[in-house]
Parts: sequence; C-alpha cells; structure tokens
Amino acid sequence: MRTSEMRKIKSCLKVIAINFLFVGIGILLFFWFCDVLRNNPAIATANVLFEKLARIAYRSSHPPVQYLCGRHDPDLAYVLVPGACRFADTEFDTLMHFNSAGLRDDEESLDNPDTVVVGDSHSMGLGVQREQIFAERLEDQSGRKVLNVSVSSYGTAREFKLLRKLRLGSAKHIIIQYCRNDFEENQAFLENDGRLHIMSEKAYAAIVKEAKGYRHSFVAPGMAVLNRVVEKATEGPSSWSMENGPGKDEVAAFRFVLLRNMDLLKGKTVIILDINGHNRYDNRFIERAKPALAGLGLDLHFVDVSKVLTDGDYYTLDTHMTSSGHAKVAAAILDTLRALNPSR
Repeated sequence: MRTSEMRKIKSCLKVIAINFLFVGIGILLFFWFCDVLRNNPAIATANVLFEKLARIAYRSSHPPVQYLCGRHDPDLAYVLVPGACRFADTEFDTLMHFNSAGLRDDEESLDNPDTVVVGDSHSMGLGVQREQIFAERLEDQSGRKVLNVSVSSYGTAREFKLLRKLRLGSAKHIIIQYCRNDFEENQAFLENDGRLHIMSEKAYAAIVKEAKGYRHSFVAPGMAVLNRVVEKATEGPSSWSMENGPGKDEVAAFRFVLLRNMDLLKGKTVIILDINGHNRYDNRFIERAKPALAGLGLDLHFVDVSKVLTDGDYYTLDTHMTSSGHAKVAAAILDTLRALNPSR
C-alpha cells in the first residue's frame, strides 16, 4: 500500500475518532445535565423546556412510596407496612405513619368513620405532613371522623377492593378522588369482567430492586428524557388525546367500577373529584362523568377543584400538591358537605 494511501486512511480514522470523542462528550454532558435537572427545581424553572425535561428526569429517579414503604399483597399487589417510614426527595422530607390497616391515618379513624376518602397518592398526601392532607383538614374543620383509605398508584378498582376489605358500612359519606392514570387499571378491570391482574411477589421484588437502583443511577434520567422524546416523535394524534383530555372509555371504565361496588355506595353520599399532576387543571372528566353516572341511582355530587388549583399549589419537580393545594381541596369539599347539611 502506498504511503499516500496510508496517510489518507490514518487521516480518516483520526477524523472518525475525533467525531466519536465529541459525540461521546456530548452524550456525557447530556446525561450530566439531566442528572442535575432532576435535583434542582431552581434550574428547572428557568424556562418551560428545562421544566419539562426536569420533571421527566425526576420521575425516573423517584422510587414510588409503595416500593420503599410497602410489601407484596396477593390481593392488592402491594400494601403499605404498618409503622413509620421516612419518605424524602428533593423537595420534601416526610416521616409517614401507617396504621394497622396500612393506611396513612390514625388507628382511631378505623372505628366507625363518618366519612371515607378513597384515592391514590394525591389524596394519600405524598410530599406533605399528615396534618396537611385534605382528608385530615376535612376532619379537623368539619368535626366528622374521616378515614383516609388512599394508597399510592391504586386505580379506582383496587381502591374499592381495599375499601371492601375494611368493612366500613357505617360510613355516611364516600369521597372518591379520581386521577387520569386510574384509567389503565379500571379499563383492565372492565375487560376482565371485574377481575384484577395482580403481580406476583417475585415481580414486585424485581420492581423494588429496579426502582431503588434508579435513584442513584447517572444514566436513568437521561434515558428517560430520550425515551420520552422518541415517544413524542412517533406517537399519533390518538395518543395525544388521552393525555390532553379523558375520553368516553375512561368514564365507562370508572362507571363499571362503581357498578361492581353498588352495595358499598347505595344509601351514602358519594362525592367525586378529579386530582391530577401539573398542567391538568380542567374539569373534563367530571363534566363527562355527570351524565354517564346520572342513571345509577346514587346520591352523587361532584367537586370541581380545577377552579381553585394552580401551579403554585404543586411542587416544581414532584407532581403532587403542596400544603396549599390540600387546603384548597379541603375547603372545596367542605363547602359541598355544608351545602348538603346546612345544620352542621
């Protein structure tokens, strides 16, 4: 091979090596930036793009409470372990206490509560102290005994399965906190004719291990952002509709859950509200649910918290409400209860 050809080959290899080096440095800088964003709400609020990227990166490194403070359950997939469990992250640090039923409430509230709240992490109060949760505020301000039967990531179907286990027939009011991510579980419940698919203990243990590992992973935040970008680039208009507004199937799945639990709802005042994460302060689910549920023969009432919640009532990175959000929700529910019972 001629000397000139060797020089050309070496020159090409050098260019390729330099390009790979710059690409590698760029990738490392991207992953570093995502890692910084997930732990810095101040940087995240610099602009809208940073905020979106930071929230995606944060979620990838934020192990859900059910995998840090829970255990496997053959009927419900997981339950929270009675006792104390510290749950802390970038924007909050809480020591949570769970009663003998695995609920974030005191033991006394299990005995003949007047009002029961069922929901997910929003009504369970992730990110705030127990006395700040809207169920606790409602109890303090109304004088009613309120039991908070809310578990992180439960859909409506599992929420009622847990409620059934507790045998709380004496309760006069049931408050149902809906969230759009309940849809997948509720829809599966409908399609399986009232049966829930429950993960195995082995599967639960694997998720626990994976979730804890993500918290200290340098790569996970960046990979989460890249995956989300690819999803957005490849998804069609139909996938956007589910994120931007609940559809008829969502209400139908919710209605099916209520139909399967009519014995728990008949004769009680049922209050329904919709609480979601950032940028979802709308009343579309409630407005579609009203006519769909009207023929069930239940004493139904709806609370539109979208009128009172703002960005300032949520953490910057975490998708849950701060104390101010819980205070507003409690006040909205209390107004409804007072309208129903003016004498109290």
